[in-house]
Amino acid sequence: MTVPARPAGRAPTDPRLPRAQRIAKRQDRLIELAKEVAPLASKDLDDHDVRTILAAIVRRWSDTLTVQFKTEAVWSGAQSDLEHVVPVRAIVDRMVKKPRGVERVLREAVVVARVTPDEHTTLGPLRGHAEVYARMKVCRVDELADLGWQRYRDRGITVRDVDGRTPWRR
Repeated sequence: MTVPARPAGRAPTDPRLPRAQRIAKRQDRLIELAKEVAPLASKDLDDHDVRTILAAIVRRWSDTLTVQFKTEAVWSGAQSDLEHVVPVRAIVDRMVKKPRGVERVLREAVVVARVTPDEHTTLGPLRGHAEVYARMKVCRVDELADLGWQRYRDRGITVRDVDGRTPWRR
């Protein structure tokens, strides 16, 4: 695997660059890495190793996002955890399944929300959402976030954005 060389000049994390430009450069780099790694799932490396690397890429991508959604308790000031609306495992599965689609998956399916630690536990692992997870494996990429929000609805957890809107369609 070849890792693209960093271009000469300012590094993507150079604090002198505007924040939006730093984020865009970081996202471009993460896309490049994901495109290199995802096709290896059935080739050179053990599948577990590839999935671990892709999960790290998804989590690093999450760091570039602005959290728009929070639960009522978090809006009220409660301690919070960062939660992936579409679980990282489901995102990685899609990246391994269609390596050429990693950019679209990262840009459209990685959505984060702030939830309390108890709400995070309530949402639980994917095995507690078997039907939703099965649909995530085969749905269109643009449907992944809606299925992710289904996990919240199934557990009675309401989230809203700054304007008081919920992310799901009524």
